[in-house]
Amino acid sequence: MKLVAVTRVLNEADIVEAFVRHTAHFVDQHLFVDNGSVDGTLGILEKLKQEGLPLSVFQSGSRSFIEAQVNTFLYRTAVSGHAADWVVFLDADEFIDDAWLTQPLRDTVAAFQARHGEGACIRVPLRDYHLTPEDPADPVVPRRIRHCVDSAGESSSKVIVPAALLARNAVVLPGNHAVQIDQGSLCPAHAEPGLAYAHYAVRSPYQWISKALIGWSKVLAAGPETVAAKHGYHYQWLFDSLRGNPAGFFSNPQVMQKALAPAGLSLRPLDYRGGELRHTGPVDHPMRAAKVLMQYLHELASQHGEMLELVNKLHATVERNEGISPLF
Repeated sequence: MKLVAVTRVLNEADIVEAFVRHTAHFVDQHLFVDNGSVDGTLGILEKLKQEGLPLSVFQSGSRSFIEAQVNTFLYRTAVSGHAADWVVFLDADEFIDDAWLTQPLRDTVAAFQARHGEGACIRVPLRDYHLTPEDPADPVVPRRIRHCVDSAGESSSKVIVPAALLARNAVVLPGNHAVQIDQGSLCPAHAEPGLAYAHYAVRSPYQWISKALIGWSKVLAAGPETVAAKHGYHYQWLFDSLRGNPAGFFSNPQVMQKALAPAGLSLRPLDYRGGELRHTGPVDHPMRAAKVLMQYLHELASQHGEMLELVNKLHATVERNEGISPLF
């Protein structure tokens, strides 16, 4: 039973080392697609590979929302290029939590396959962790952020996908929430009791703001059809709030101090398996947010300019080919 994890990354330098080290405890190989990180994420991944961790990194040049294409590329590469039996879809802020499993993850997946066959996915719920005033000063995110609420529902779960679905034209949909097979139907997905992912989406207010602004900008850049499909909709309210009333947004102490942590949190630290960090330095979150936002704006504007140039050249070609001119 070979497990291969796959992950899309964009500016994850504060968490990616802990994430890779923890995930390596559970899987045989880890594949990444980087979408233009400028905060040191790629340097950390390169150093981890030099250490001998089993990972490979690909680069995407797109600055719009193409998650399904990237997800499906990673799935096919894991199966065809790395002989994966099952492909574990994870974001860099999602850590495998096996505290309530009765056997190791590999055996859990094998038992699921024995019950459901290779025509169903494993649905893994997310348990959302939040900042609190009691958080210790620890560079390892799962050791610093220890309070959580339980999440439920289709939009807050991810999938582990069997290799057999490659033959059924599997497309892994945006967010890694579901898989489309056979040119249209959704693959059945079942939860495995005790298995969850610890989700550290908000690690500082400025990290959260920059992630949401870039996330919704990617959706807008992909066009009206992507917007109408409500991809990345959870970023829209923050984007609109900041655009409509920036003074009110930044003066809201609930936003800027603890990034909207909900009531009713429980102290439930993850059993982190990654050990100490070797390549992650201190993070200046406001300066990091400014850097990644400016870089994304530069790249998006540059790509827009390139497309306008191509459009102008196309118009000139059409006019030349379809125009009427004197012959003799």
